[in-house]
Amino acid sequence: MPSIRRDARVCFIRTPRYLWPFNSAASAFWPPLGFCSMAAELRRRFDGLRISILDCPVLRIGWKTLEERMRADRPDVVCIGEETVSAPEGLRLACLARRLNPGTVIIAGGVYFGSAPAETLAREPIDFIVGGEGEITLSELIRALIEGGNPADIAGLAWKDDGGVVRINPHRGPIEDMDALPMPAYDLLDVDAYGRGSRNHPAPASLEASRGCAASCSFCILWKHFGRSMNGTVSPERRAKSPERTFEEVKWLATRYGRRTIHFVDPTFNADPEWISRFADLMIASPTGAKFTAWMR
Repeated sequence: MPSIRRDARVCFIRTPRYLWPFNSAASAFWPPLGFCSMAAELRRRFDGLRISILDCPVLRIGWKTLEERMRADRPDVVCIGEETVSAPEGLRLACLARRLNPGTVIIAGGVYFGSAPAETLAREPIDFIVGGEGEITLSELIRALIEGGNPADIAGLAWKDDGGVVRINPHRGPIEDMDALPMPAYDLLDVDAYGRGSRNHPAPASLEASRGCAASCSFCILWKHFGRSMNGTVSPERRAKSPERTFEEVKWLATRYGRRTIHFVDPTFNADPEWISRFADLMIASPTGAKFTAWMR
């Protein structure tokens, strides 16, 4: 079991990439909301950690510059989270981090790595994989790395033991009270770099009003990623922030960060008509001037 100091440098990195699903540099890169959410939870639980987010695509950082940054910053923990289309770049980052500093703790997560933990850990220089929602699992892992805990006790974690054997712990249940999550750590991003010069998505921000889905479509992995496991079988489960908390987040993004395009990343934003109606009432009563995009069924 590796260990880190209480003031360790924890860096979330979105790698340089050549293929961008849904959007492009000419449109607008969406801020990495998952990184912001997990960074905010770590910051709430640990006072001494030095946490950063390096979003290479929006900062126009290539692999040479990324290597220079990592040599200079020397992160103790590198966190990687990628969609399937960008998983090769995530694995390239893992190899780079290991080459630059063999003692770096490398943690992967997200829908791809969380769905293929055994294959990834068996072949790649990754120490831990966080499955499903990451806020609690990652926090417990960081505490174990600081205090010398046992990774076998952390639900939702896949890891390699001292003998290199892959271990996959039981699934962690979904976070029930989404209103209890802290505001995402947007202050760790160069917020003004997102959507600069974009006409269709000016000043964008990512926001989740809900996680999970009521459906279990065969073409989609998100309902499994955010679902509930019983006896090894995953079933879909959707949970939502309250309309009031979601509206508070919209106002916070619009007023504090000047965001004018809000991208709801929910798998199915319009699943609950009563929720939509209440949220719409709040928006009409106190308009922010922002426009919205969402995934709907």
